[in-house]
Amino acid sequence: MMINVTNYNNDQEKALGELGRRIPTYHLIDVWKHLKNNLGVFASVSKEEPVINAIHNRVSLKEIKNQNNWEKGFDKGYPLYEKGDIERKSGNILGAIELFDKARYNGYNAPALYSSYAMAYRKIKDYDNEIAILDEAIERLKSENTHYGI
Repeated sequence: MMINVTNYNNDQEKALGELGRRIPTYHLIDVWKHLKNNLGVFASVSKEEPVINAIHNRVSLKEIKNQNNWEKGFDKGYPLYEKGDIERKSGNILGAIELFDKARYNGYNAPALYSSYAMAYRKIKDYDNEIAILDEAIERLKSENTHYGI
């Protein structure tokens, strides 16, 4: 704590020498009181979990093919993901999402897929689906790590 006071004093002396005046400083609580007095009561931040209303056509995780065969899922799904990512980058977001759905359905399970899904949903401002797909990615990663004992 003494270091901060020393730095404060040094900074004030430096300002006086370089600028010819001291620089006013305020404690954060003083700023808060000033704002509260001049602006009134601040809205409080809600601690409730937001409701996510994702509407999509993705099959459930239970219906995904090749879940227990990563290589087959990769072979069947990666080409679809790759085409989808090209579509996403070219601006065909809905076409990209459709291809990502097919890649996922065929068993492709990689962080790149979920990252591209999220970027696509973000691009069309579909935040509920963006959150839902990232939640799924986390769920699948946890499940995969548990399966392999990680």
